[in-house]
Amino acid sequence: MLEIAISSATPHFSQEHHIFGHNYILEFNWIEREAYWAMHIYDATENPIALGLRLVSGWPLYVDRIKNIAFFLIPKIANAQLTLTRLQSDFMLVVDNESL
Repeated sequence: MLEIAISSATPHFSQEHHIFGHNYILEFNWIEREAYWAMHIYDATENPIALGLRLVSGWPLYVDRIKNIAFFLIPKIANAQLTLTRLQSDFMLVVDNESL
């Protein structure tokens, strides 16, 4: 399991990561109208892998059975609410390659 630090508290940001032998660009957007966070996953050359993934905790956000990885959002504190200002402070993004 690999924890990915969420690098910003702004409503739109992206970050690059080397995850289990592959490079990814993760883009995060706060969708104001619906009040939720969305994540987009791109490969190293900015080709989309998965777009518009709604961030929810306790459920896989994205599973790639070929590369054997799964992305999860896990709360750092009990009963954490996923809001514009709480993503960075109260949640962690985890990538797992063992539970599939």
